[in-house]
Amino acid sequence: MSRKLHLLVFAAALLAFLGTGQYMDYHAPAMPDLPPDQRVALRSRHIYILMTGLINLAAALATPAVSGWRLRASMLGSALLLIAPAMMFLSFAGADAGPLESPILLPGVIAALAGTVLLAIARWGASTP
Repeated sequence: MSRKLHLLVFAAALLAFLGTGQYMDYHAPAMPDLPPDQRVALRSRHIYILMTGLINLAAALATPAVSGWRLRASMLGSALLLIAPAMMFLSFAGADAGPLESPILLPGVIAALAGTVLLAIARWGASTP
């Protein structure tokens, strides 16, 4: 179940990445005409969407944790990774309002980091079936 969810989130993040790229192509005013801080905010958040999607792809392909504390750490890490792309997309959507004012960007980055670390800890040294 978790693998399918991670693959679904990866696919959604990939579509969001392509969509935000098209948005930036057709943005009015054109990207080069935007103030540098707004242009950098849009581009970086666009890349964050792809990054969190790719992390979900890696999580889908990883060997699942077996049981005990490793399973609980893996489930928490998976949950954090599953919400991270949505947080990045919401951050991108709010970039026009205030490029440096995004209360959801840092929590999204922390969710991606914490989820990745939890999955790594859960699988580190675990015997594979």
